Amino acid sequence: MHLFNWNSKSSVLNACVTFASAFALAVLLGGCATANTAEAPAEEVAEEETAPQEQEQDSAKDEEAETQAEDEDTSEESKTKEKEAKKPTKKKEEKAPNRDYSGLEASINEVLAPYEGEVSVVFAPLDDPNGGVRINQDTRMRSASMIKVPILATLLEKVEAGEVSLETEHTLTWEEIVGGTGSLQGRGAGAVLTVDKLAWHMIAESDNTATNVLIDLLGFDAINDTAKRLELTQTELGRKMMDYDAIARGEDNFTCAKDLATLFLMIGREELVSPEQSQRAVEYLKAQTDALGIAQGLPEGTVFAHKTGVLEDVRHDGGIVYPTDGEPYVLVVLCHLPEYTANTVSADVSRVVWEAQAAGWDEK
Repeated sequence: MHLFNWNSKSSVLNACVTFASAFALAVLLGGCATANTAEAPAEEVAEEETAPQEQEQDSAKDEEAETQAEDEDTSEESKTKEKEAKKPTKKKEEKAPNRDYSGLEASINEVLAPYEGEVSVVFAPLDDPNGGVRINQDTRMRSASMIKVPILATLLEKVEAGEVSLETEHTLTWEEIVGGTGSLQGRGAGAVLTVDKLAWHMIAESDNTATNVLIDLLGFDAINDTAKRLELTQTELGRKMMDYDAIARGEDNFTCAKDLATLFLMIGREELVSPEQSQRAVEYLKAQTDALGIAQGLPEGTVFAHKTGVLEDVRHDGGIVYPTDGEPYVLVVLCHLPEYTANTVSADVSRVVWEAQAAGWDEK
């Protein structure tokens, strides 16, 4: 029995050829596949080897960026510290004393009892500016020459800002010379004074001519703007000194005890403009030639840096008292009274305050 049909040998040969071709093609394809498989890891390895290099480069860049950022931060921190160092040092806020001023207030009210509503008083120690005694402190009164204190404050602001020099000289003219208090009217036209000397005469002698020259130099608006900025709510410059026409038109100068006490506290605590300008203001005020009123109630030789003001129906006094032993204090007494009576009241209030501070304060 034949397994193959030799009559169909042609078909078998064709099948063998086909098989051989298929096998050869499979071997060929298998070789290519093997070659491709062998090359793939090489490419992956190349990528893996490249990746750490890129990561190292990226890491180096990151470290460089971080170092640069740290340097910039350090630089900014240094600049900030330099800026802070250049800023003026502010006084540390002091804890306010817990004092009982009620006894003093009762004693002052006894002095003021016969003159109800006609006298305003503010007493405040420099170390307790929000404490002390305040009676009728917001009552608005004609300022008389007390208006010269805010004029001085404005001048010192301009000096500090470099807008005005104290060494600038001014030659007086006949048109500028007015009467009232002060010695400059006696020197006549042609007298030459520095701005510093004009300020001294305005405060120490309450010189009206010097005051008017400084008002012209500074301007009404600048002076009133300073009052507003310092929250001197009842203070207003409405006219020059000895300007009777302005008075007839109803224009005048005004202030109150609280506003003046605010200025004196700022000066005494070296908070007006700058310590240097505050000290300058104290020297002007120490040169005050009027020794009536508050000064009469102080022990002889007590330093009192102050300013006074007098008109027909008002007499004012206020400033900084410097006890030999004890904390300096501000005392302002404004009186809508005849001059002699006002001086007596001011001296009595001053004496009561001195005795109270000398005895020491009880704690609340």
